Amino acid sequence: MKQANVVLHPAADVGPEDFHDASRQPVSKFLPYLSSNEQDQIRSLFPSGTLYARGTSEGRDGVGRTHWEKLRPGDLALFFRDNRLIGSGELVLEKDSPLLAADLGWHADEHSPTPYQLTYIVRDIREWNIGRPEVSSNRLQSAGSVSLFGSLR
Repeated sequence: MKQANVVLHPAADVGPEDFHDASRQPVSKFLPYLSSNEQDQIRSLFPSGTLYARGTSEGRDGVGRTHWEKLRPGDLALFFRDNRLIGSGELVLEKDSPLLAADLGWHADEHSPTPYQLTYIVRDIREWNIGRPEVSSNRLQSAGSVSLFGSLR
């Protein structure tokens, strides 16, 4: 059995009090960009019609893409802001789509010159407000099971 990765993401655009709402998206917005199998999977996982998604940009020199390409269903995503854990969820699907990013309004901004087109969908969202322990991100990366993103939408 493959061990799940842990994905650490800064979430500068949301705080602990509104992480849940900021990540919420209608399933219907995603369906045109998904294969038939992916559509069935998402409808099954999110029967309420609402899913939870985040995205990242290519990043400097493609670093964001390099980390995003390591993502796999079952990975644990942890979202941080100001050194506080504000949310977590299990990754269920990743999608690279500039058109989806545009539809979601995830355009280039002051944090990234490229759109946040490297999207992923998470389930079992939990909100937190816990201080982050002092652990070097270099030390975590060297463990080989942690992906770090610089820009997150």
